[in-house]
Amino acid sequence: MIKKYSLTLFIFYFFLCPHSEAQKLKKTYIKSNIDKGFAALIEYDYFKAKRIFYNSPIKHQKLANFGLATIYYRSDNPFHQIDSAYNCIKRCESLMLLSKSKAQKKLDKWHISNDTISKLKSLIEQSAYQYVKKENTIAAYETFMQRYWQSYWIQDATNNRNAIAFKEVLKVNTANAYQDFISKYPTSKEASIAKKNYELCHFTELTLSHTLFAYSEFIANNPQSPYLLAAQDSIFSLAVKNKENESYYAFIKNYPNNKHVNEAWSIIFNNSGNDYSTEFFESFIKKYPEYPFKEAIKKELLLSKTEFIIVKDNGKYGAINKAGNIMIPFNYESIEEFSEGFALASQNGRYGFINKAGKIVIPLTFDDAESFHEGIAVVKREDKYGALNKAGDLVISIEYEELGDSHDSLLLAQKDNKFGFISQKGITIVPFEFDNAYDYSEGFASVEKAEKQSFIDKKGKLLHPLIYDWVEPFNKGIARVQINELYGLINASGDTLLPCVYDVISKFSEGLALIAKDDKYGYIDQNGKMSIPMNYDYKTENEVFGLFKNGYAKASQKNKRGLIDHNGKAIIAFEYADVALLSEGLVPIKKKSKWGFIDTSGKLQIKLQYQMAEPFSQGLALVKMKGKFGYVDYKGKMQIHADYEEAQSFRKEGAIVKKDGKYGLLNSKGNVLFAIEFDKISFLQDAIISFEKNGKKALYNNSLMKFIFKEKGF
Repeated sequence: MIKKYSLTLFIFYFFLCPHSEAQKLKKTYIKSNIDKGFAALIEYDYFKAKRIFYNSPIKHQKLANFGLATIYYRSDNPFHQIDSAYNCIKRCESLMLLSKSKAQKKLDKWHISNDTISKLKSLIEQSAYQYVKKENTIAAYETFMQRYWQSYWIQDATNNRNAIAFKEVLKVNTANAYQDFISKYPTSKEASIAKKNYELCHFTELTLSHTLFAYSEFIANNPQSPYLLAAQDSIFSLAVKNKENESYYAFIKNYPNNKHVNEAWSIIFNNSGNDYSTEFFESFIKKYPEYPFKEAIKKELLLSKTEFIIVKDNGKYGAINKAGNIMIPFNYESIEEFSEGFALASQNGRYGFINKAGKIVIPLTFDDAESFHEGIAVVKREDKYGALNKAGDLVISIEYEELGDSHDSLLLAQKDNKFGFISQKGITIVPFEFDNAYDYSEGFASVEKAEKQSFIDKKGKLLHPLIYDWVEPFNKGIARVQINELYGLINASGDTLLPCVYDVISKFSEGLALIAKDDKYGYIDQNGKMSIPMNYDYKTENEVFGLFKNGYAKASQKNKRGLIDHNGKAIIAFEYADVALLSEGLVPIKKKSKWGFIDTSGKLQIKLQYQMAEPFSQGLALVKMKGKFGYVDYKGKMQIHADYEEAQSFRKEGAIVKKDGKYGLLNSKGNVLFAIEFDKISFLQDAIISFEKNGKKALYNNSLMKFIFKEKGF
């Protein structure tokens, strides 16, 4: 046992890490010439060891090849040559299959086994691969792959070879180069990208002239190309370059199968001065007798002037007009407001679209959907999103994690947890590389990466580096930005109008924006120039009440409030605890917890006596006395006594009031128009008033002075 254990140590010291202690063991085991070869190795006498191994008899070829492989593998001698090492270890491996019992004893003595051969072979292959990686050429990798075809590193070598080859192809960037790459490396991971690039280059090269003939020939000769739609787009763009109806009409005649034919008809229709009159329609059909949508458009013309009101009855939704006529039957679980002629509707949990004729124009087959915007509607199926056009065609495949409405003809999309932008045809315009992004507005979209934001244009080019903590969409060419909780302004050219040094910059109102710094505020114009100096005391509430309305804004100095105009002139002096905006010649003001009214000269017109007062509307002002609400006229006379728990300012339909927990409607004389018995009253569109009682709803048309809808049980 001791002898065998010592031999194991000897082999360990020798093969794995030559060590001085191995010297003590060598004399014990040197019995033959082949043993002397290994002893020479221990002493780093590579010349002697190589000579002995090289001249060893056939019976010791396994040992000799193992020894030679070791010499060639090790880099501390002049014979280091990794390919020779590999040849020797391969011969040793092959000879092991022919081992005889007598020879096996010698192998056992030196503990040379299939396992030790395999380990040395693996080390040699690894070393060989390191040399190849250092050279990093296609030729080097292919030589390695041919010689070391069984190596563990063969797949890595293949991948690296393919990557280098693909980089070279990218530099050439021609259809032939990509096609050659695909032919040579069909199973590479780059092959799919190469195929896409090939299609693009093939399309680009064949249409370099950018002529109608070139694109038409491409479509005819490449029916399977993914760029057929792009070719059709180009034909459409070239054929209707002058944007005149005559060119659109010629396009329809010359390219009847082009996907833009219906669009061309729509443009012709919309560009023909459509005033929704019978005369226009008849004239249009006479000029374009082959117009394919005569009946549908004729009906749409009639319905387009009709305002629809979505209502619910007996648990189902439908629509009525302002006269109360049922326009869409009560067949749906939900109906959204009409947008671009279509309304989103649902049945049995599935969504689609109906038109104003009540016809289902896009089947209710989707898990969810959004209303049409810029001719495109986002739809959802199995937690993925795509988009349809008004013909119901899936123009953007259902493959995105998120998909926004179309803005400036681009849609915000999410894929693999990254955001980018695609066209209305589903073509990626801005790559999916952002952590977050927001819809386009005025030609720019805000994007975010690593918690920093900026804007990109419609080509994906950054307007500024990603340096902001927050940005706001552009509005009339100006955007608010923030760095370190301080605000600034930039314009659409990327110019800094105001640096990020302000505590607050409000939205613009009537051409002016409030800016605050160090508890003082003033106003700037839309060029970022100071319009009204920062002479006012800032509090958080100023950002809301300090906005201009009808030429005036509330302002404060030394804890007193007044009104200023666009020039910063104090229209109402700074001597009040609070003020409201000017309306109908009077301004509500507050002193010592009481409200009253003054005129623009500052003269008190209605004495300070109210707990609260609102600006005048329809000749009356809402006031509060002793915890109740009522209404006064210009002279301060109480026209409607303060008997109500809640009340709203008057509008032409009347005023909503609340008493004993119920709502009613009064006219300006205090007469009850609708009894105070409803759970809720609200004003809707154009003289339509909504009433709710016991969970049921009714609609009243104030112009017709009648109820146009009552839900069952109302």
